Amino acid sequence: MKPYDPSIENCPLDGHTTFQMNSIVRHRLRNLCAGMKMAVERIADQVGSTYPQVTDMTPLMIAELTSLQVFTDRSDLLFDRLPPAACRCIGEVVSTVRSEFREQFPDTVLNLNFLDTDTDHILEHGNWLLIILRELLRNAGEAAGATGEVELIWAQAAGAKIVVTNSGLEIPAEIPLAPPLPFFTCRSRHDGIGLAIIARLCKALVADLAIQSDSGGVSVTIESVSGEW
Repeated sequence: MKPYDPSIENCPLDGHTTFQMNSIVRHRLRNLCAGMKMAVERIADQVGSTYPQVTDMTPLMIAELTSLQVFTDRSDLLFDRLPPAACRCIGEVVSTVRSEFREQFPDTVLNLNFLDTDTDHILEHGNWLLIILRELLRNAGEAAGATGEVELIWAQAAGAKIVVTNSGLEIPAEIPLAPPLPFFTCRSRHDGIGLAIIARLCKALVADLAIQSDSGGVSVTIESVSGEW
């Protein structure tokens, strides 16, 4: 028998190889989710009348596959190339995230506060700011819960600034925030990539990211270095 050679323990991967592997894994996950959802729905249609327990479990399986699909798409924002910048007006961005928030967290109060802000103002990187707000409000809604409140402040005239606060619990000290790192979370059924996605987009926008957390809740401030978005 040949002696054990520790040099073959792992395949050496450079940055480019890791990027390719990561992309392939996400592509496979997307295909798996899409295929499994169709298969589950077809099986339920064919045998549901005979095995009602299959029909009962179908919504849960579809929901879990959808969640995995969404997580995979969000992972693209963290590990893949960012989507090309696209113009959006402030009003369109806020209207979109407000509608999504109400659908995800129907019992949580969302307060909107525009400080000297023209909602018709066109944002050169509006789709990136839409992604940032989507991630911020998702995190804030989950933290605040059904009985809590979330506030979005958008200030434009005195320097471009966005602040999102929630009345949830303080972020534990073991969660890295400077900078935020992915896959650190203290909440069950939470993937811990939202703040890392936000940090990456803030870097691309040349914006400062500040996170304050105490017993009164969490406040995230994003401020453009140039004073404009």
